[in-house]
Amino acid sequence: MPVLVPQASANSRSLIETPLTRAIPHALSLATSTTIYLPSMHRILAADDDPLQLDFRKSVLETGGHAVVSTLSVRATTRALEDGRFDLIIMDLRFPNVQGQSDSREGLRLIRQIRELDSKVPIIVLSGWPADIEGQPEEKMVSRVLLKTIKPTALLEAARELLPAIP
Repeated sequence: MPVLVPQASANSRSLIETPLTRAIPHALSLATSTTIYLPSMHRILAADDDPLQLDFRKSVLETGGHAVVSTLSVRATTRALEDGRFDLIIMDLRFPNVQGQSDSREGLRLIRQIRELDSKVPIIVLSGWPADIEGQPEEKMVSRVLLKTIKPTALLEAARELLPAIP
């Protein structure tokens, strides 16, 4: 199975390493004949405290051709945002608070932090409790609020609608 390795530049191309270049030691000299260049893919940050939900979303988005960074906490999400640029953020609303209880205030705080770090990145909130954000100031800071559990096709469609076109 090919491995996609995105490069850092926004206008760069991505490299696909074929099984041949990994399996045969002398294949490095053949790399130009076994390498395919594709346009860069979108970078998506997925944040959820449920590892099963996060793995599923990551798999769906990667199947859709996107590069996905996943985080399991508000703190890890904030660090990822400080370390890199993303084209879209898909996040849960309820994260554990300091007592370890699921709390939508943690997600609302994360939305504010995202806006402080990047005012323009689209945000999709996936939640089983959309009423937790309805009427809150943070509701106007996000692009979409979608109800969990979302079908893979609906998630990919929402991402496609919010992601910028790749030149």
